[in-house]
Amino acid sequence: MHSDLVKSLCEKMDVMKEAYRSYEEAIKVFEEADTLNTENVKALDVASQKYVLAQLDLEKANNDLSDYLEEMKNVEETEDKENVNTGAQTALGLYALGGVLGFAGVALTGKRARKED
Repeated sequence: MHSDLVKSLCEKMDVMKEAYRSYEEAIKVFEEADTLNTENVKALDVASQKYVLAQLDLEKANNDLSDYLEEMKNVEETEDKENVNTGAQTALGLYALGGVLGFAGVALTGKRARKED
């Protein structure tokens, strides 16, 4: 009877040792995943900051271009009134308008791509 108790106790201790090894392994895996998660969160924060700054730069560039085009439009209107409108000025206006439309297209494409993510 006594040997049965010792045998049963040994079996339970072996099971406990195996469970403890599994627990230690789980802790190790968790710590590695937690470290990786911390690194990913930091990388996401940096990427988010860069994204916001790039978006602000794009908006500023678009606003500056729009202001410039408005200024050029006012100059052309003044010159039109004086009948001094040249083909080069018209070409410049069309070129600038194409730039604004291009910027708008880039901004819209970027917004759509972010929504799809």
